[in-house]
Amino acid sequence: MVIHADRLVVADNQGGVIKTIARIEGEDEGENEGEGGYDFLLLKDVMKEIKSRVPDKKDVIIMPARETAYQALVTVMDTVRSYDAVVAGSVLEAELFPEISLGDAPVAETDEAPEAARASTRPQSVTRLNCCLADGCCPASGS
Repeated sequence: MVIHADRLVVADNQGGVIKTIARIEGEDEGENEGEGGYDFLLLKDVMKEIKSRVPDKKDVIIMPARETAYQALVTVMDTVRSYDAVVAGSVLEAELFPEISLGDAPVAETDEAPEAARASTRPQSVTRLNCCLADGCCPASGS
């Protein structure tokens, strides 16, 4: 999944686009402040559909663009991780893709892209951030 300034792109691991979700104009204020006006309900529906097709898959890679707001990234992560499901009159948290990795969004294909790519100091490879503090295997925990 790639977070662009104007859209979210859900793609498979081969780079094939599954769904492009356009940013909702005028939705970056009030309740969605800092979230960029993305349609998170549609994103959740797309992720539920993908999960129904590949129920054993647990991982997802999220690649935010440099200008992505922190709150938008956190909301995308929360959206793809799980959803509330009603089962026998009780609300349960149903799992979607809880193993989240982060990487850098590819540079947009424009005339400025080659220069922007050279000027970037961030690595373009995906950085695995599956931190498992509960198991004590996270490098940050000193294990």
